[in-house]
Amino acid sequence: MTETKKTIRQLTENETHFLDFDLRYQIEEEVYKIRKHGNKDYPVDVYFIQYDERPLEIIPFHWHKEAEFVYVTEGCGEYRISDDSYLIHEGEALFINSQAMHSLSVAPKSQNYRSINIIFNPDYLILPSQTSLYAKYIYPITQNQELRAVYISNENLKKLSIDNSVADILDCNLNEYPGYEIRTRGFLTRLWFSILENIPKNQPAEGDSAKSKISLDEKRTKEALLFIESHYSESITLEEIADSIHLSKSECCRCIKRCLNMTPFEYLMRFRILKSTQIMSTQKSASIADLASAVGFNSCSYFNKLFRKYMGCTPSQYRKKMCDF
Repeated sequence: MTETKKTIRQLTENETHFLDFDLRYQIEEEVYKIRKHGNKDYPVDVYFIQYDERPLEIIPFHWHKEAEFVYVTEGCGEYRISDDSYLIHEGEALFINSQAMHSLSVAPKSQNYRSINIIFNPDYLILPSQTSLYAKYIYPITQNQELRAVYISNENLKKLSIDNSVADILDCNLNEYPGYEIRTRGFLTRLWFSILENIPKNQPAEGDSAKSKISLDEKRTKEALLFIESHYSESITLEEIADSIHLSKSECCRCIKRCLNMTPFEYLMRFRILKSTQIMSTQKSASIADLASAVGFNSCSYFNKLFRKYMGCTPSQYRKKMCDF
């Protein structure tokens, strides 16, 4: 184990300052809302995420204005960025661009997963008022809608000392040294330039004809996901989802399929099952029939069937696992 890895492990062990996502049984309430991380003066949040294997997404599709940097310290996570998929193993990293739709699952055959996720507003590094610098170093990344994510290999991570930057950011924010906000900005700036070094050189040029199509698809898909989030407990139809984004049913299916690689109906079913696990964790005495009804299923048997399909066990078995945890 390298000194940097030892430092990161020491900083994260038994640490309560970080948000520990026990999302085997929960879903973040605001996962689909455009969230502000940190505060106006210090728009930075650092999360320590850990959990065990689960068939469905641990963090379902969401997006935010802030950029996100993921450094995996154990196991392997599967990040889906719209219709792309990235398997990020221990010692590797992933940069997720501003407004990119993304979800996280434990990768197949990986029993445990731990990562450090740094979420920050790129404007904190160089102010938009610094026109020429902002246009040169920030705008080309945040406004490039084709650039949703950048994978960083273990080799490049060491070569560019990215693991050192992560350790420094952790150390500053855990110990809140005098001026830790300014120190963090310096380390994040170093991290940002490392990301610049890893951007593929064959990125589509501004104005590429496919770009506007992708942008419109994603805009519509985000609106459809927000509609589903608001109405998942009701008996909503494909027609209602399509109407919410002003498309025909067939074009709605094609649009969401292009972005998420699944149909609106499949997304709705997966979301309902995920929500049911959240309700199960807070309402432990609820019957399976009540649970099914709460997330929009008219048939208890169909709910059981889908739950088993997505979670690998029945709701009753899942509840027992939760109680034993």
